[in-house]
Amino acid sequence: MVEAAGDDEKELAAQMAAEFLNEDLSEQQFGAPKAGPGMWASILRMLDPIKGETIDEVRLEQNESAVSVCVCNFTCRPDETYALVGTAKDLTLNPRSCAGGFIHTYKIDELIDGGYKLEFVHKTEVDDIPGALASFQGRLLAGVGRLLRIYDLGKKKLLRKCENKKLPNFIMGLNSMGSRIVVSDIQESFHFVKYKARENHLVIFADDVNPRYLSNL
Repeated sequence: MVEAAGDDEKELAAQMAAEFLNEDLSEQQFGAPKAGPGMWASILRMLDPIKGETIDEVRLEQNESAVSVCVCNFTCRPDETYALVGTAKDLTLNPRSCAGGFIHTYKIDELIDGGYKLEFVHKTEVDDIPGALASFQGRLLAGVGRLLRIYDLGKKKLLRKCENKKLPNFIMGLNSMGSRIVVSDIQESFHFVKYKARENHLVIFADDVNPRYLSNL
């Protein structure tokens, strides 16, 4: 409003802009406020599904968008349960881009009174948007952009153990059955991948002959 106003009206425009920003409009009547491109606010919330109550919550940094989540038990820590959250900084949906991707690791602690709490462990930087996360044979299976990776739990960050770079576009869903993995690509349908533990390789052995757009697995 100030930029669009002329030189004689800048002061009046500044007052009107300040009043507009400070006005508290009813969300039910006017709807929730919409953020600009690349502007995000995300919160990780643990709920009691029976009571419908919030047990614990973690607010992520400004402009960091939560895009994927999973619960995982690592072989190196079999008695502990972890929540993994994939986030993207300054995410733009079209064209798809971001300033950086991260995987947050939280330990799910059981309290003495029977409640639960999310304890932050570490934050691992990745190359692209971590669009899909899944537990896989005591480790973490992650779709980072078009890259399929296996991570293990480390002391300061997640440790990359294996990678496949031959998926076409963007991984948005992961399902596993034993050593076989079904990878959902956002534009090229399903790909079937086999994990060869002895060679530590992820090998694509089948895919859909018809390209299909996928929104959910």
